[in-house]
Amino acid sequence: MKHLVLISILSSCALFFSACRPDSAAEEIIADGIVAEEKTVLPDAKAVEMEINAEDSSYLQALFQIDDEELKLLHQEAEEGDVVAQFNLGVLYENAPGSRRNLETAAIWYRKAAEQWLPEAQFNLALLYEQGRGVERIDAEAVNWYIEAADQGIAEAQFNLGVMYAEGRGVQQDDETAIAWYQEAEGQGLAQAQNNLGLMHLLGRGVPQSDEQAAFWYRKAADQGLTVAQYNLGALFEEGRGVPQSDEQAALWYGKAAQGNDADAQYALAGFYEAGRGGVPQSDEQALLWYRMAAQQGVAEAQHNLSVLLSRQNDQTHQNDGETFAWVRKAAEQGVVPAQNNLGVMYENGRGVRRNDEEAARWYLKAAEQGHAAAQYNLGNLYAEGRGVAKNVGEAVFWIRKAAEQGDKDAQFSLGLMYAQGRGVPQSDTEAALWTLMAAEQGQAEAQFSLGAMYAKGRGVTQSDEQAEIWYRKAAEQGYTRAQFGLGIMSASRGIRQNLGRLRNGSAPEAEKGVGDVHIAGDSLRQKNLHQ
Repeated sequence: MKHLVLISILSSCALFFSACRPDSAAEEIIADGIVAEEKTVLPDAKAVEMEINAEDSSYLQALFQIDDEELKLLHQEAEEGDVVAQFNLGVLYENAPGSRRNLETAAIWYRKAAEQWLPEAQFNLALLYEQGRGVERIDAEAVNWYIEAADQGIAEAQFNLGVMYAEGRGVQQDDETAIAWYQEAEGQGLAQAQNNLGLMHLLGRGVPQSDEQAAFWYRKAADQGLTVAQYNLGALFEEGRGVPQSDEQAALWYGKAAQGNDADAQYALAGFYEAGRGGVPQSDEQALLWYRMAAQQGVAEAQHNLSVLLSRQNDQTHQNDGETFAWVRKAAEQGVVPAQNNLGVMYENGRGVRRNDEEAARWYLKAAEQGHAAAQYNLGNLYAEGRGVAKNVGEAVFWIRKAAEQGDKDAQFSLGLMYAQGRGVPQSDTEAALWTLMAAEQGQAEAQFSLGAMYAKGRGVTQSDEQAEIWYRKAAEQGYTRAQFGLGIMSASRGIRQNLGRLRNGSAPEAEKGVGDVHIAGDSLRQKNLHQ
């Protein structure tokens, strides 16, 4: 979820007073929100990317283009106490490119203007204290200057005061006071305050919990184009909180926010394209583009999903394994557990990186210790084979059992094999059959074949040709050739028994000896592939 943060009004105005425009504030994400009757075409990711890259700070250009003589004159006016000149010098030194930028000097001039009760200067000085830019970071000092500006009606200062009270920064934490300041700012139409009022209602902080009120305030802010509110509203629609559940409305609002470069919305929209949800046509191409845009902004889950989608497309050619590896690593380093497992897979297989079993084991262990079943199975595999770690069958059983107990069908089958062979555990056909059955019931073809063999031989189960044939057939229908062969043998064996029934004292021909001697599948442990 997005968290409460201070909006950062760019303290950049022209050489006269004009409204400073706020940067979009981040807020809280949650679940789904209000019905929009409109129908819109969702943005194309390529077009949005070009539009975002084309943005510039043209509103500052007039200020930055002053020459040395004009700057000297501005300094003279500021030294003489001209509050406008003092403020604009602060803006210039805070935002100028290159050697002209000097945050310490900006703070000095803002303070001079702020002490003359210029509210815009008070607000900008508060921001510097809150962010520790040009001055020591002191939340209490930031609050003092926010109060001065808020009392003079600066809506953004009122909003930031609300955030400070909500977070207990520079003041004692107080949700009711936070609400009061948000309401002051909302009274002036500030979209960020409307969004935060939605959040407070959603969480029941300072006000009674109400999904409907949350949706109401998110909608007000979203209609003003605030991307975080558009995202939050989409999330409310997706989960049906405070509004009727609607994937179509969720996709609509995610699309608006994504077009405004909201990274979480880009991630959500990518998921809709990947699944073909909400009236959005299924498109891996669009999913890749939106995942990439969110991933480039640091959304760990987007980095992971992008890597999985790239891997899926490159499973045969491996042409883009280098890019896949790069995104897997970024997600893994941010703590995405499935990505940590997948990074281990890539190291173990040498996909996109030089093969390194030690690194594979290290990343498997990170994910395994957090309960990821595939990683537990993969780590057990390495211990069983002594690759990247010292061979230790006991450790292999430990990790494979953990995965099996979580329902991983490959681990269940492998644990069954270990019981059948007495590897790291006491030999037990009964336990072998139990774990093999669990895997077989989940559709694991090799386990289905092995279970058929167990029924054919009566190992760990009551002998039953009927059950043997059932499980062979299940495996054969998945293309498992040994099961197809086993079915053929059983069919031939039935014909032989029928012929033998017509003989009184005869014996089976030599060529028919051993028919039906099917063995449990081999003991190789197999590695899991990249997982979503």
